[in-house]
Amino acid sequence: MLKIPDGGWVPIVVAAGMVAIMATWLRGSKILSRQHRLRSMSFAAFKRLWPTTGLIRSKGTGVFLTTSRIGIPPALTTLYRSLHVLPEKVILLSIQVEDVPFISFGAEHSSVSDA
Repeated sequence: MLKIPDGGWVPIVVAAGMVAIMATWLRGSKILSRQHRLRSMSFAAFKRLWPTTGLIRSKGTGVFLTTSRIGIPPALTTLYRSLHVLPEKVILLSIQVEDVPFISFGAEHSSVSDA
């Protein structure tokens, strides 16, 4: 406590600033994740948006990040609603973080489909 007046307050202020940034980031991530879950729609609801004459596809592959493994991400829905076109191949990518140092990964964990 005796060093605080002589400059010891600097590390305390820096640490408090970092804690504030991390707390804000964590809260924002939780809010964003909740909003993505609420705005995602089921595949059946997304398919009802398609025209009855057929779906227009653009060349290439679209990769859409999602926080949920269930439903269509809002980015894909927004893309289709604004351009009325989908890429030839659509990849929905969800990254799951584990609290263990190593994870066994093999063919049984892969979830690739041609739907």
